[in-house]
Amino acid sequence: MKSRISIFTAAYFPLPFILLSILIVITIGAWLSDRYGPISLSIVPIGAFVLTAHYRLTINLVDQTYRDYLWIVGFKPGKKEKFSGIGGMHLTENAYRQTFSNFVNSTTKRGIEYNGYIRFDEQNVHLLSDTSKREVMDKLKHLQNALQDDTIRSTTLTIDSSITDHTEK
Repeated sequence: MKSRISIFTAAYFPLPFILLSILIVITIGAWLSDRYGPISLSIVPIGAFVLTAHYRLTINLVDQTYRDYLWIVGFKPGKKEKFSGIGGMHLTENAYRQTFSNFVNSTTKRGIEYNGYIRFDEQNVHLLSDTSKREVMDKLKHLQNALQDDTIRSTTLTIDSSITDHTEK
């Protein structure tokens, strides 16, 4: 029986920062290790932290627990929570406004961010955010299909895998 579902929810660092750290680690590791060995080797754990840090959600259907945590180089800080049922998933939208200023002018960016959540008993757990509603819905539908699997339906859990759209139509 498939007893555990593990979901990558989001990267801890933004993609440009990750790419920059890859470039720095490769540069220091390849060109500076002969000259500055101990200093360059101290950069490698920092690079490993940046490359591997991401948020995950693990649902254990046998133990009826879930864990929402930050995964860092194999470590999983975060506590397990018990649940008796999954009450579905829902999608919300939040309008945002972001202002960039410098000495000459300022620019304001407006948009809508869509958030996907899963509900364990009375607790909502944030799964993902994106500016594309289609991306969030596709990922929620992927999780919905995993929760509707035949082996999962054979458990004694109450699992509602429906997706409720709370955004404006």
